[in-house]
Amino acid sequence: MYIASDAGRAHSFGVEASLTWSPIRELTFFGNYSYIDSKFNDKDENGNKQEYAGNRFRLTPKNSFTIGADVELSLSKKSTIFFRPTYTYKSKVYFEDDNKPAQTAYGTYDLTQKGYGLCNFNLGWHCQPAKVYYEIGVFGKNIFDQKYIVDAGNSGRNIGFPTFIGGTRSVIGVQAKIGF
Repeated sequence: MYIASDAGRAHSFGVEASLTWSPIRELTFFGNYSYIDSKFNDKDENGNKQEYAGNRFRLTPKNSFTIGADVELSLSKKSTIFFRPTYTYKSKVYFEDDNKPAQTAYGTYDLTQKGYGLCNFNLGWHCQPAKVYYEIGVFGKNIFDQKYIVDAGNSGRNIGFPTFIGGTRSVIGVQAKIGF
């Protein structure tokens, strides 16, 4: 029987930076970087060694960044075309605080996601002749169909069947908007 008598201690340190640069009015580049070092401490507040000492927090990438551009070209005073490509990256994450693979009667399952990146875009036409605006375009999410997992383990791990929740596959679509 396992009884938790102390929630323990942990620490987290991080920094985040964003940059935006527009060499001309029609073109803006942007980027964001994030670093976070979040771990369980070696000892609890009573000086006892913690079970998860040194382990990283679940679902917390150490490094992540996004880069992209925003291109907007005027066709007239009330009409523009736009293109917004982005690339987003996340480094390795653990899906359980124990940072260990799941051992089951059916085998061993890795409960981590290695670093991965996703490419997305929006391309379209925007028009605002009066108080109403219109927009039509195409979009792409995960356009290179990168396979990744957003969560794993969970309660299924306790009965020998860890769950694995896959990330969104490639999606290309058309969208239309009207606003007022």
